[in-house]
Amino acid sequence: MNAPDTLRRGHFGPDARYGAILDNSEIGFCVLEILHDADGRAMDYRFVETNPAFERQTGLAEPVGRTARALVPGLEQAWIDTYAAIDASREARRFESGSDAMGRWFEVDAFPVDVPDLHRVGLLFNDVSARRAAEAEQRRSEAQFRVFAQAMPSQVWAARADGAVDWYNDQVYAYTGLPQGALEEPGVWSGILHPEDLADTARAWARSLESGEVYQHEFRMRRFDGAFRWFLARALPVRDEAGAILRWVGSNTDIDDARRQAAELARLNAALESKVAERTRERDLIWAASSDLLCVADVDGWLIEVNPAWTATTGWSEAELKARPFIAFVHPDDREATAAAARALAAGAAQHAFENRYRHRDGTYRWLSWNAVPREGRVYATVRDVTAVRHQAEALALSMRERDRVWQTTNDLMGTAGLDGRLRTINPAWTRMLGWSEQEILRQPLSAIIDPQDHALLARNVERLTAGETVAGCVDRLRTREGGTRTIQWTAIPEVEAGAFHMVGRDVTEQLQAEEALRQSQKMEAVGQLTGGLAHDFNNLLAGISGSLDMARARIGQGRGAEVDRYLEAAQGAARRAAALTHRLLAFSRRQTLAPRAIDVAALVAGLEDLIQRTVGPAIAVEVRGGAGVGPVLADPNQLENALLNLCINARDAMPDGGRLRIGVEERALGEAEARELDLAPGPHVSLCVADEGTGMEPDVLERAMEPFFTTKPIGVGTGLGLSMIYGFARQSGGQVQIRSTPGRGTEACLVLPRHDGRVEAEAPTPGDAAPPEGAGRTVLVVDDEPLVRMLVVEVLEELGYAALEAEDGPSALAAIRSGPPIDLLITDVGLPNGMNGRQVADAARELRPGLRVLFVTGYAENAVLNHGHLSPGMAVVTKPFDLGELGRRIGAILDGGEA
Repeated sequence: MNAPDTLRRGHFGPDARYGAILDNSEIGFCVLEILHDADGRAMDYRFVETNPAFERQTGLAEPVGRTARALVPGLEQAWIDTYAAIDASREARRFESGSDAMGRWFEVDAFPVDVPDLHRVGLLFNDVSARRAAEAEQRRSEAQFRVFAQAMPSQVWAARADGAVDWYNDQVYAYTGLPQGALEEPGVWSGILHPEDLADTARAWARSLESGEVYQHEFRMRRFDGAFRWFLARALPVRDEAGAILRWVGSNTDIDDARRQAAELARLNAALESKVAERTRERDLIWAASSDLLCVADVDGWLIEVNPAWTATTGWSEAELKARPFIAFVHPDDREATAAAARALAAGAAQHAFENRYRHRDGTYRWLSWNAVPREGRVYATVRDVTAVRHQAEALALSMRERDRVWQTTNDLMGTAGLDGRLRTINPAWTRMLGWSEQEILRQPLSAIIDPQDHALLARNVERLTAGETVAGCVDRLRTREGGTRTIQWTAIPEVEAGAFHMVGRDVTEQLQAEEALRQSQKMEAVGQLTGGLAHDFNNLLAGISGSLDMARARIGQGRGAEVDRYLEAAQGAARRAAALTHRLLAFSRRQTLAPRAIDVAALVAGLEDLIQRTVGPAIAVEVRGGAGVGPVLADPNQLENALLNLCINARDAMPDGGRLRIGVEERALGEAEARELDLAPGPHVSLCVADEGTGMEPDVLERAMEPFFTTKPIGVGTGLGLSMIYGFARQSGGQVQIRSTPGRGTEACLVLPRHDGRVEAEAPTPGDAAPPEGAGRTVLVVDDEPLVRMLVVEVLEELGYAALEAEDGPSALAAIRSGPPIDLLITDVGLPNGMNGRQVADAARELRPGLRVLFVTGYAENAVLNHGHLSPGMAVVTKPFDLGELGRRIGAILDGGEA
């Protein structure tokens, strides 16, 4: 019995055309009989009739008369229950479902046939496993492509063919600060463009949409902090094989930053398939129920009968389809192949899976797949709309080509690694950059090609990725095959559920080398300026000293001794100015000798307020703010006073017409980011700020403000060391100087010092000008490699009644201690020749003479030698140059057990 027989008897009568169609259709057809057990429960079904396509669609051979469970032993009970329900309700049903036992997915139209007592159900079905697999593959490919698009450092966006932007990557939202999805709302995008650029940007976009040409335009876009930056937007149309625009893919490149190159990334979304099949019940159940296009045509190419799916798919009415030969609806490019297939049908050759494009009533084209057989002067055909499948395949191929193009051609390192630290996939840039082959890189852990010094950083980043955190801006070094390293900046996005992360790395080796070369050049420029300034100032001072001494000698030779004092006083004044200059230089270099103690900064400012007001003059109003409850700092109070006075004098000079000078003291809690910017440790700090309303500084002047000898004042007014001295003092005290300035509005300079946990110390009384104590009966050993200094110190000691011994280095000093009389005091220079410094001499001397008192003499603060200022009891420091009278008082004080 042929497959359509039951249908003819049950529904359609003796019309041969339906039988011929089903026998030659690629659509699977069968009639099955529901089998029940003794309790009336459906337990299986038997195949009563099938068409030839049944075996091709199911893979089941000779099914007629056999039960489903016999053909498919593991068949799911759900299939039996579904068909039993249709038999019981006598209502047709369309569904799509899969069978694990058969390893296939089916699209099924099921309907009751014959009388109810026979419990028979008719099926029209298609195997859709391939389509389901293609859809799954497309989703996987899109997900992978989206991950790589998110990993790219550039801003990427996509728009529909009509120009409506419907997707932005995370970089766009990170830049704008808007929540995810906000930019897809109407009017939001135009709101972040600069008002002056909005009209031109819209016109340029409209021109590209109209012409289909590449979109390229520059505009300013607002950042999350309100600042506008220039961007270059570039978008390309994505076309199908016919040249029609499917989508636009674009990127925004920040062209404000010269270090970044334009990066383009295509982001495609596959067109969504649309099923066109509207169930109808015209004429008969089988003809109307199929979602495929069923037709009967003559061999001359005229449609004789079409089912309703033709109208649903093409938009043409049945009368319009029959009114002209079907070749009139075919795309011009497909007509030759279609005519050849028609000739083959007329010659008796069946056509399977022949595809062409059929014109829709709206002017677009649909891809149709034909299965047609000739019989008795007629052509019987089943036709499927495969437009969505074709678009999916084209979109998948296009997205794969775009991804592969970026993957293959970029100079950035791209790859995927497991959270176990082993690389899984890498792009060719790895081998080009590092020299290793792909196999050599993949067969070893990532740590094997990372510089060992960066292994701890790698471990921390893998921990962050394992926790689901994105890592951006991480920098490490990769080893090359030749033994060198390349410095790479990474962005990595985790895919925790897959146990992996995707990464993109950019080579910044040359960029960092260029930055380092620039820093070295700037250092050399500063050193040149420093030495030039030193030579200029010291030549002036030496001229004053030398000239005064020459004049004094001349007057003595002339017998005019009464005039000598003023020349000696002039020489001493020049020497004092030279000493002050060296102290400023030492402050800048952070090598000056400090006497730090806990200071109440607010009290120090209050004590200087009157002096500051007298210094700046009556035209400037001094305001002091804050200070209540501010903790102490550990610093040299004299140097802090000098720094404050210098800042106030600078503020006064910036306001020649008068104004307001504000001094503020406050506590600041520095977080990680702010502390890193200031090169300080995070935590509580005290800020002492001086602000004026003066002329302010231009950016180029502000950048050089703390360079030694740099000044904008006229020649002869100031040395250019004020701010550099303040900077050196602040850094030596563990703090920083922060300057903000706006031309025409004023400047604010702040000393930021760490808050000290100790208590404020009372200020020791000043010894004043008391006469130095007599030293009769006491012996002092003087150790200095400079004979002139040694001679002067010895003469001072002898005038005060001390017995003085001399040594030029450490070994000779220790020899004197071992062999000579008992020593009461050791005076030693810190920097000595012949293998021992002053601290080593003092420690060795105390081994020989426990409790020996020591006075260190130094021209700068050798922190390491002096144990960073932590001296043992009975030790003190005096800095060169020193007043000889003051030296005598210091010696007496330390020998008497007081502070020196």
